[in-house]
Amino acid sequence: MHILRISTLCLCLFFVMGCTEEKTDTPPAQPPAKTRPEASMTFDFRGGDLKVTDRSSSIFDAGITLAAHALASPETIEIRPASLPAPLPAGEKAAGPAVAFAPHGLLFQNPAILTLPYAAKTADGSSIHDYRVHARYFDPIAGQWKAMPLKKRDIKNKTVSFESNHFSVYIASVQAPDTDFPAYPQKLTPGEYFVHPPEFRLENGKHILIEKGRINRPGMQAGTPFHLYVRFYDQALLALVDQQASVNTKAGHRAAFTEDGTGVILDTFPVFEKVRASGDARLWRWESVFVAELTRLVNYKTVDEQNPYVQPFPVNERLYAEIEAVNEREIRLSWGFDLPMEMESEIYQDNPRAQTLCIAFEATFLGFPNGEEP
Repeated sequence: MHILRISTLCLCLFFVMGCTEEKTDTPPAQPPAKTRPEASMTFDFRGGDLKVTDRSSSIFDAGITLAAHALASPETIEIRPASLPAPLPAGEKAAGPAVAFAPHGLLFQNPAILTLPYAAKTADGSSIHDYRVHARYFDPIAGQWKAMPLKKRDIKNKTVSFESNHFSVYIASVQAPDTDFPAYPQKLTPGEYFVHPPEFRLENGKHILIEKGRINRPGMQAGTPFHLYVRFYDQALLALVDQQASVNTKAGHRAAFTEDGTGVILDTFPVFEKVRASGDARLWRWESVFVAELTRLVNYKTVDEQNPYVQPFPVNERLYAEIEAVNEREIRLSWGFDLPMEMESEIYQDNPRAQTLCIAFEATFLGFPNGEEP
């Protein structure tokens, strides 16, 4: 058996960054009305962590993490409860208290990671689903609340964390659900798909999870897998991990090629919020198959022994995909071939784009050990 090995290749990766906070050169004006600080600490170039640890505080678990060299000079940073400087956008409800970080308008050379708490219910008693909670900051220049892309969602302690390059007033909020939106368990459920909110059917007054995906098994409701798309060039590789199997746009997530060139390593936490919320990629069943219509390799018929719908593959002409969680955050997507690739063939030189492969992959939640929560 031969394994495709790529050497002396220049790696080209295109990746999409989530919506990022708008940055301005002018620090926000109009500092919020001062209240008693719930936490305070002087930071210097070494960075550090500050957190509200008083459980009786309305902003318990609010915190900040500063990386080294985020500050040009020592600063005393405070965390305070705050009032809303303006109403939240239509359809939004407060999921937790507003939090002000001081000194107001302080700018960082490297982004700080801020953490906000949220509750199990809104002020009107509506249940808050963990995966619908997001963070907003108030931009006094624009006079409006703006969304912040999350870096972490801790559903056990009910906090959300995000990056910011300056201080303002922040709040965890949730979009008010439609009146006909069905209630369902506020936790990860075994069998749950790795992307999109879970769906349930009502049976005898109970919500039963509708399982999706299982790209290697017939009889399951179709899911929405992600794709690894790789193109081999004369002296380069291009690799994208994205929901759409396409390299026509600059979209995708960063992945690192393995040293032997037979696969990629993907950090799942920045890409899949459910996997991050579970705390361990090894708690998920990962599955992969080649996408025949988007895989073109010299000397190969595009068949995949893992796909039950293909005809029997020719002897000694297999190509196959493998996927596994290698640690709590990362998965490895790899590919193998029974025949050596003719990387220097005339076909390859005349039409390098003929050398492409596409692998679809997905995951379903296996459950926590002994039923414990994340």
